[in-house]
Amino acid sequence: MKSLWTILLFILTLPLFSQKENSSIRYIPNEFIIQLEPKTNSSSFFQKINNQWAESGVIFQKENKISERLNLYSLKSKTDIQNVNALLMNLTSLPEVKIAGQNFQLQPRERVPNDPMYTSQWDMEIINAPEVWEITTGGVTALGDTIVVAMMESGDWRHDDLINNVWINWNEINNDGIDNDENGFIDDYFGWNVVDSSDIIGFDFQGHGIRVGGIIGASGDNEMGIAGVNWNVKIMWIQNNLQVDKIIEGYEYVYQNRKLYNESNGQKGAFVVASNGSFGIDGDSPDYPDGLQISDNPLFPIWCEVHEMLGEVGVLNVGSTNNKTLNVDEVGDMPSICQTEHLIVVAESDKQDELSSGYGKINVDLTAPGDGSPTTGADNTYSTIGSTSGAAPHVAGGIALLYSLPCEKLALAAREDPKGTSLIMRDFILGGVDKKDDQIGKTSSEGRLNLLKSMELINDFCGSGIDLLTINSIHPNPTSDFIEVAFTPNQYGDYEVLIFNSIGQLMAETSFTAKEFLPAKFKVEGVGALKTGVYFLRISNNLDYSTEKFLVAKD
Repeated sequence: MKSLWTILLFILTLPLFSQKENSSIRYIPNEFIIQLEPKTNSSSFFQKINNQWAESGVIFQKENKISERLNLYSLKSKTDIQNVNALLMNLTSLPEVKIAGQNFQLQPRERVPNDPMYTSQWDMEIINAPEVWEITTGGVTALGDTIVVAMMESGDWRHDDLINNVWINWNEINNDGIDNDENGFIDDYFGWNVVDSSDIIGFDFQGHGIRVGGIIGASGDNEMGIAGVNWNVKIMWIQNNLQVDKIIEGYEYVYQNRKLYNESNGQKGAFVVASNGSFGIDGDSPDYPDGLQISDNPLFPIWCEVHEMLGEVGVLNVGSTNNKTLNVDEVGDMPSICQTEHLIVVAESDKQDELSSGYGKINVDLTAPGDGSPTTGADNTYSTIGSTSGAAPHVAGGIALLYSLPCEKLALAAREDPKGTSLIMRDFILGGVDKKDDQIGKTSSEGRLNLLKSMELINDFCGSGIDLLTINSIHPNPTSDFIEVAFTPNQYGDYEVLIFNSIGQLMAETSFTAKEFLPAKFKVEGVGALKTGVYFLRISNNLDYSTEKFLVAKD
């Protein structure tokens, strides 16, 4: 009878049948992982198999302990193993071996597009876009709402890498001279030109718009040029001449379309989730006379109010800050100094992932790549864009991409509470940044855009089911003076606060406004005026309420 080792020698010389060339798993030649049975002496075992298998030409030159608790080891053979299956069968037949398998290479969970210029798109890699593309490449929400980004630019959307992603107003009949969808604009089929009140988009201010548009939404995985942050988003082109009156008129167009969408339950208008504004006015401009500040311009507060107006209907605005390495908190900048939570102000980070533009702890929120990011160019070419003009569209495009995640809870919230959901999205963007040492004290988030981390925050949000309004604590309890209430809001907005005695009589009332989708605290004064006894505090809004007991105790 032939020995097991003779049989092994014969089998190992057979051609390799175990691995198909088209296998999706990339095996590492001659490397194996073995789990030994408990109480097995690993040194003795490996010496034994090397002594017994030496005649077959199988010699393991080293073994490394991977996990002591799991009794797991890696092995590497000095010689090429011609039949891996045979070797593994013989290993697993040994009483000392629990599991044996060939080592293999894992693949990163990211989707890399086939666009030929993608290899140069360092910006997409640094914001972790490929990992998000593994889940979504843009397009629609989980409930089927077509996601739109409004772009206050000009440019030729007929570029081959952009034409499939242009927003078209399908409720408008092109060139019939009638406002068919009743949004206040006649024949706005391809967007809106605020200069000549038409939908003719063409003139591009210094080739700026076509480059901004490519960052937001160049078609991805189409074997052409580059990939935008969104491969399938719809871009609403709004041509202007960068005069403030025309900029505001363009924002009015965005407002009316998102408002109409909300009011018509998606039958008209456009589901605009973000607007991009890669323009502004430097606060240190020599055009300002001595003694005057940028904030003294009477028109700028109106410009800021426009962002508030858009936020009311669910549009989160993105603006770029000063390109000069100045503190805009000190020198001023528009729109950076607009004190509104409906505007995210973006600074530039360079290829070294360092802040390279204006900054401000109060007025600038985060950084995003600029510094020569590859994008679309005029005349159906490709170009680059830098500075904060390139940073802002990474954020605007990122907002739209995150709205397309398969999360019905987020999509439903966007329908039922557009304003609140846009502010939640702001939290996801700013809460997901990569913290950067060079931004400490220089941006409000102190970090650079990271879409993967923002997606993870959304995943947490989506996996939590229906958010419940919860009172987390009342302190001090018992109290003789005041109480501080910690609670978790379930939406942005106003909350009614009522205090009842033990028999249900209303004893006091106040209100609280939640401006962040995060645990909050507020103080209730005057509790000491109540008599000693048990009381109940109730917080409520239109979605839910929560009640908690506290005690008033006096000396």
